[in-house]
Amino acid sequence: MRGLNAALMLGVLGSLAVDASSQEVKHGSAIYTCTNAAGRTLTRDRPIAECMDREQRVLNSDGSLRTVLQPSLTSDERAVHEEAERRKAQERANKQEAIRRDRNLLARFPNEAAHNKARDAALNATRSGIQPRSSAWPTCRRSASRCSTRPSSTRARTCRASSRGRSSRWT
Repeated sequence: MRGLNAALMLGVLGSLAVDASSQEVKHGSAIYTCTNAAGRTLTRDRPIAECMDREQRVLNSDGSLRTVLQPSLTSDERAVHEEAERRKAQERANKQEAIRRDRNLLARFPNEAAHNKARDAALNATRSGIQPRSSAWPTCRRSASRCSTRPSSTRARTCRASSRGRSSRWT
């Protein structure tokens, strides 16, 4: 009696599951299709386990293509794919940064004359700062017996010409 009741319950539950799945297909759920290794076309209402290593087409209830599921990747393939995605993202970021820099330059310098004027002003400030310093440093001649002193901000030192075969340098 128990066996009969269990079988009857399984039959009822099974028919309910079949009815529910057939209603899902009727109400617009996806249809998965793929071609297996033997060349046979498989069609199911959920992703096909036998085709996890192959491309699966997901169709709408009217047969139009909704999307394509790519095959599952191995860990090596996944690492290569992630690295390629990282490179693409970096290239996109670099391109966006270049566009941003160009926009900022155009906003700051609307034409070449404005750019040259600002450039000359910046270089003149640098040039004027360099000019007095270069004249303050002494020159040292190798043939002289003594070198001139350093600027007054440091203590004066002399270098001796080579009576011992050394070249003259600051000591």
